Amino acid sequence: MNPKKIALLVAAGLLLASCGGQPASSSVPSVEPSSESSVVTENATYSDATPNTPYGKLSDFSAKSGEIKVGETLKFKVTPSEDFLIDKVYVNKNEVQKGADGFYSAVMAKGNNRIEAKYKVDASVNFVEKFKLNIDDVTFFRLFNKKNLMDFRAKGIELMNLPQNEDGFLNVVDGDTTHFETFNKHYTVKVRYLGIDTPESTSEIEEWGKSASNYSKDLFTNRAKWVILQSQGWARGDEDKAATVDGNQRSLAYVWYSEKDEPTKEDFKCVNLEMVYQGYSQGIGSKEDMGEDYYYMFDKAAKSAEANKRHQFSGEDDPTYDYTVDRGGAPRSLELKELYAKRDIQYDADHKHIIGDNNIYTDVKTLTKITGYVTRVIGYSFYLQDKPSYERGPDSSAPEAYGIYVFSFSEHPIHVGDYVSVVGVLSVYSGTYQLQGVSWHDFNPNPNRDMTIISRNHEIKPIELTAAEFNAKQYDQVLVKVTDEVTFKGKGSATFASHYGGIQEVDKNNEAYPFYYSTNKIVFYGDTTGGTEVRFTQDQDVLLTYGVESSLTYKFYIGGESYYYPGFAEYVANSTAIENTKKGKYVHEVEKEDGSTETVTETIDASQLLYHNYSKKKGVVAGISQKYVSTSGSVNTACYQVTIASPADVTLQEAAA
Repeated sequence: MNPKKIALLVAAGLLLASCGGQPASSSVPSVEPSSESSVVTENATYSDATPNTPYGKLSDFSAKSGEIKVGETLKFKVTPSEDFLIDKVYVNKNEVQKGADGFYSAVMAKGNNRIEAKYKVDASVNFVEKFKLNIDDVTFFRLFNKKNLMDFRAKGIELMNLPQNEDGFLNVVDGDTTHFETFNKHYTVKVRYLGIDTPESTSEIEEWGKSASNYSKDLFTNRAKWVILQSQGWARGDEDKAATVDGNQRSLAYVWYSEKDEPTKEDFKCVNLEMVYQGYSQGIGSKEDMGEDYYYMFDKAAKSAEANKRHQFSGEDDPTYDYTVDRGGAPRSLELKELYAKRDIQYDADHKHIIGDNNIYTDVKTLTKITGYVTRVIGYSFYLQDKPSYERGPDSSAPEAYGIYVFSFSEHPIHVGDYVSVVGVLSVYSGTYQLQGVSWHDFNPNPNRDMTIISRNHEIKPIELTAAEFNAKQYDQVLVKVTDEVTFKGKGSATFASHYGGIQEVDKNNEAYPFYYSTNKIVFYGDTTGGTEVRFTQDQDVLLTYGVESSLTYKFYIGGESYYYPGFAEYVANSTAIENTKKGKYVHEVEKEDGSTETVTETIDASQLLYHNYSKKKGVVAGISQKYVSTSGSVNTACYQVTIASPADVTLQEAAA
């Protein structure tokens, strides 16, 4: 050893001894590592940081949290729930792998260790096939038993009458709204599907909206043999299972269909779920609204659509959507006269029904710009025509004129007399052409996509026509005035459907469970002194008055007694019900648990019954001339009608008794 180092060590030892310390040899740390038992270690904790889902769990830990040392290895299992697989497992954000023994392993760090498992849906599971209609066997039997049919509005479940059943009615509005005809009393139910929200394809045009609508239409037209509507109460197992409606008076329902001629309960599939599974909609709604079974199945279907890259999740272009303007191009420009020149109405083999219009422009896809003069505004929608007014020919012949209905939910400052350009897609609705999917922007409007006001304050004059000229010329969406005075009437005496409507009028197509009409649309007829008949429609957003009378029932025009009990149409559904209501009684049948019925009498407040005897009226009417084709497409009922779009267009007086 170096002599200098030896001297330093001796000196240090003498110094410590003089201060009362231990000898130097006993205070110098050993060069050997200390034994395991002499090292102080601390416990670690761990916690499950997995998002709060029911799709899997952590379990079988080799040690409890707080009872494992830092540096020791924790083993645990990760188990996915039914229909799910394990995606990845992390400990302190570091991915760990499953061992051959089926356990995951991780060395515990100081403090709290965060364990997180991520699950992914089993992409091979067909959730549409897996999900089953949850009704009892007795109810299912009754749905097909014509002697004791269920009623959707009252019972929350009913079989629908498709065209392929007993020539029923069907109208697919878009991907999540369809109008059905009930099998029981053959009234129309406007259904908004529960639990989904497909992209728009009517008032607005969004990617995959028309594709969703087409998918739904194909399902009901070419695949479904039977359809059952089921209320939210049935899905949740509520005691009250009656149908409910949304703010637009559409019945909320789960729609089930079977592709078999003689189906069992297990053969029915949920359309709502299928739209989610196919990637046409996200599942929407809460567990409280939908019930756990429905909520989690819809969530699984949405995850499956994403995992399999179906439709909205495909990353591909929607073949039914026009991307021209989105990608910097310009829409197609079209004059209204050109549109009508390509009208191509299609009939069935017997020429008894109108089945469509093959107009090349009404593809409900291509963005089209149309300019015109605004003649009437109803809500946010309005009518356009190609001139503000028209002159008769030298021979007094009625002029040519063309118009269109612009369907919009966009708030805008457009008024009657404006000359505007509008961009949207062309479609056919009830025999008339309309432009839909239009938009308005106050700031930075795009003239290739938005409505644009070109000029304002043009004088709009209706085309004046006799009733005979109106029926002969047959204008489309053009403002006209029938100069003949007409006396309003109900068409025929036995068929209620020929005159109907008004929110204080009962829909008598469903006597078993009657209800007031949900809109103020009214249909009625009028005769001139020469005997020419004209069909009229009051727009649902229009209200006319005459003295103390208001047009809340079709009887406002044709005359007659009106009974109205606010909120309870069943009290005035027929003459017997009215007489009982006058006496303060509501007499009705109540179904018992064994399927039998008993008659029950309830006491009601007779003073709530409102009565009015309307006077029969006549008058001169202006409005929008429109082609009318019934939902059945019957050529016998197809005609042109005058739609009252403003109270100022009607002059009324009482008709002689």
